[in-house]
Amino acid sequence: MKAIYDEVVESVCNQTGLTREALFSPVKKKDIVRSRQAVYYLCWKLGMKKVEIQRIMLMLDGFSTPHTSITYGIEKIEEYSTDESNQALVSLLNFMRSEVAKKLKVENP
Repeated sequence: MKAIYDEVVESVCNQTGLTREALFSPVKKKDIVRSRQAVYYLCWKLGMKKVEIQRIMLMLDGFSTPHTSITYGIEKIEEYSTDESNQALVSLLNFMRSEVAKKLKVENP
């Protein structure tokens, strides 16, 4: 599961231009929060349990977040995904999920 998490974080950082440190800083700027939410969503879509995301995020990046924040983040990304004005976001998330799945040879649900 750490491999999935690491690949997702790397992919999100590459696509957003954020450093790993910025991504997991306590900053509440919209672009950073959405990027963290994308990490939660992609990890979850690639088969990680929310508690695994929480544990690995704390272990590898020192970022502590409650389980409810991860659930909320996943729900927000799903909500954005249903809005037709966010199709660029949906395409980008699907691309990142596909690339990570291909690289790690995991099922891409």
